[in-house]
Amino acid sequence: MTNLNFADKQYSGERFRHWFAHTIDKQSELTVEKIAKELGYTRHHAVQQWIDGKGKPSWRHLPKLAELLNVDQAVLIPLFVDAQIDDPDVREEVFEAASHTVPKWEYPMIEIARSIYIDGNPAVWDHYKPDYLS
Repeated sequence: MTNLNFADKQYSGERFRHWFAHTIDKQSELTVEKIAKELGYTRHHAVQQWIDGKGKPSWRHLPKLAELLNVDQAVLIPLFVDAQIDDPDVREEVFEAASHTVPKWEYPMIEIARSIYIDGNPAVWDHYKPDYLS
């Protein structure tokens, strides 16, 4: 399993895009077409543009998108904020502030939880278990 931490600066300005593409890829039952339909789009192109970095989701989609992706809305807020700000210094500062609703470590933890609960692979926990639990 790849441990992707979308809070890393390497994803700055494109955190939602990378996280969304990765999430869609990991959930075989979820497609761009299905998400587009559930959000009320007649064609999937708007949602595909999120992955391609040519568009951003509307804030009004946040609750339904969180439901479809099976994540807490608080996980999406910092990702949405990151996509809205052009100035890199301001973006990192605001992302950091928005991340207080979701600790930075939660992004890789979501992937661990998916591997354990969705993919049925509890052995992954042995590799990523925090030192204080060893």
